[in-house]
Formats: sequence, structure tokens, C-alpha cells
Amino acid sequence: MASIDKSSMVGLSSFEGGAVHRKFVDDSMKSRTPSLRSLNASEARLIAEAIGGRFLDYKLDDATEWAIAVMPLPSFEIRYFLQRYAPEFEDRVQVLFSKESAAIGLPGEDVAHFVILYANAIIHAARRVLKRELPKV
Repeated sequence: MASIDKSSMVGLSSFEGGAVHRKFVDDSMKSRTPSLRSLNASEARLIAEAIGGRFLDYKLDDATEWAIAVMPLPSFEIRYFLQRYAPEFEDRVQVLFSKESAAIGLPGEDVAHFVILYANAIIHAARRVLKRELPKV
């Protein structure tokens, strides 16, 4: 389990043109949240290992159920946080990046596509590793 701190993370807006793609990523993650929220922390740990990612020892706040990091490119790390806010609010998957990720110069549009691609990979791996159906995207 890897440990991180809040100062080591940035949002999509830290990438060139990233703010323009914020709604696209938010909407895309909203449709994937039912599948991802069906995973508990121990299952998320298994999935992180299966996809070559890391299970993170970090909570954004008390609502964080689990966090997984993947590194699609050297120095480009995507961090997915399952935030359980129900019953007051909808659960959501928040996506942040390592601070070093913004320095490599990827445009926000490409970052948005990586976020969705790897969220899909987590869902696919969960179905395969756990051998059960998850809610459809």
C-alpha cells in the first residue's frame, strides 16, 4: 500500500485546456460510479494489483472508501477515489493526478481520455478477477 499526501495531487485544471474537459470527465465518471462503488476496499486492492496499479493509503475525507492509482505513462499517475456520500448525497469517483503529471505537458483532452480508459480498465478487471457482474456503464 502506497502512502501519499494532499500536496502531491492536482486536478484536471492543472493540464493545458483541462478545465474545458472537466464536465466531460465528471459526466463520464458519473456513469461509471455505479460499477466502481460496488467494489469494497479489499476488492479494490485486488483490482489495483491485477491492473499493475497501486492501492493508496489515503483518504480525501471521511467519505473515501478506497483509492487506486494507475500510471499509464512514466510520470503520469491517475488517482481514483471512491467517495461514499450516500444517503445525503450521491456517491462519486473523484479523479486527481500526481503533481508530476502536469509537468509532462499532456493536453487536457488526452488526460480526460486516459481517465476514462483506465476507469473502464478497472471495471473490466473487476469483472474478470472477481468473476461477477457489475452494474453496466
